[in-house]
Amino acid sequence: MAAMVLNSPRAVEMSVHVVRAFGRLRQMLATHKELAQKLAELELRLEGHDKAIHNLFETKLLSKLQRVTSNGSWGGCAWGPRHDNSKGLG
Repeated sequence: MAAMVLNSPRAVEMSVHVVRAFGRLRQMLATHKELAQKLAELELRLEGHDKAIHNLFETKLLSKLQRVTSNGSWGGCAWGPRHDNSKGLG
């Protein structure tokens, strides 16, 4: 670049540095592009995992609620009412 205009060793040296810098820049962009693609793939996979975990908890909770409402008992659920059995309430 500069060596085409200025015919000096310093101009040639600077042109070599510029070409190397652009080469490194291109390499870094390619690396970041690959990383961005892998990150996108991971996000899609994790999104599927999140949905599966949500569905699992939802299914378990609905199953527990159905058991509670079908037999009229809280079945020892942690969120159920607390009864004091010493007074004969439970």
